[in-house]
Formats: sequence, structure tokens, C-alpha cells
Amino acid sequence: MNKKLDEILLERYPEIFVNYGGDMTKTCMAWGFEIGNGWFDIMDKCCANIQNNYENAKRQYEYRLKEYNKSDEEIAEQVEKFGEHMKRPEKPPEEPTQLVAEQVKEKYGTLRFYSYGGCDKDDGAIDMAESMSSRICDICGNPGKVNDGGWMSCRCGRCQGIIDAHHEPNTMALMFEKIEQDVVERILKMDEKHKEWLKFE
Repeated sequence: MNKKLDEILLERYPEIFVNYGGDMTKTCMAWGFEIGNGWFDIMDKCCANIQNNYENAKRQYEYRLKEYNKSDEEIAEQVEKFGEHMKRPEKPPEEPTQLVAEQVKEKYGTLRFYSYGGCDKDDGAIDMAESMSSRICDICGNPGKVNDGGWMSCRCGRCQGIIDAHHEPNTMALMFEKIEQDVVERILKMDEKHKEWLKFE
């Protein structure tokens, strides 16, 4: 993926991609995002869901722990004012953990997102992203499908057509470079709008 797009994901989700560029003997994120630019939006939405899951779980955990640790007098006062449903809750389970990416790559034409930590909801977000990648061109982000023969990849008609036409290598490289520039420019414009929206939150 284009380095500028890498930087957007790293800026938005530093906790998920804490291993990015790390020691290659310890993490496969040493090689960065091994996917095409067309899957940026899938990754962005997947990571937004994952981070939201963690932040919600952490808030719930902290609230339940605060309620559990209240004094007997505080609990008695709550019950007297608001009823039995305000009695001391059970001790909350273990504190939620942040999902951390171990590898993001393409395999057999679809996205693969390997990680540790997180919760069951994160598994659902990753499953959805991997499933969506089989319908989105990994080069340009337009609707596509996984091809049947040769090196498996998910491509739209236009991008697959460029490959099937057997253009001279330099010509093909220039065609894909133009597509990549268009995709990166689109995402960078959307990132600027995203930053503007954040100012009003």
C-alpha cells in the first residue's frame, strides 16, 4: 500500500498498529501493509469498528468496577433511592485488551488480518473485512471479483483488462501508476474532510 495511506492508518489507529515497522523476528508488521491501495477503505472501517469495540468495552468495565468498589454505605443509599436494581454488581471480568495487528496481507485474492488481543466483536469486524475484500478490487477500490486461474487476486474489469491485454511492461506500469495516483488523491482528500469533521466533535 502507498506510504501516505499507511500513515493515515497509523495516525488514526496507533494502538492497533503499534508493531508497524517493528523487528522482523518478532512481528510480520515489519513489512507494513502488504495489500493494494484499493482495500484502504475496508481496512479503515474495520479498524474503526475494532477501536470502537475496545473503547466501549473499557468504559463499561471501568463503570462496573467503580460500582463494584463503592462502599456499603454508598450502595445502601443507592438502593434506598432507586431500588434493588442498584445493589452492588458482580465483580467485572478481566479488563478488556486492545487488539494489536500482527500481519495485514493479501492471500488467495482476499485480505488476511492476523492479530492478538481484542474481543469476539473484533473477530466479526475482521471476518466482514476479509469477506468484503473478495468483492473489492485491491488496486482501485471499485467492485471486483476474485479471478479463477493463475495468481489469485480480486480485480475489477478495468484493472483485470489491463493485465489481460498483455501491454508492454513499462506501459502497464504507467497505467497502474496513474490508477494508484487517482486512488491516493481520492483518499487524501477524504482524509482532509475527516480532519475537518473531527474539529466539530
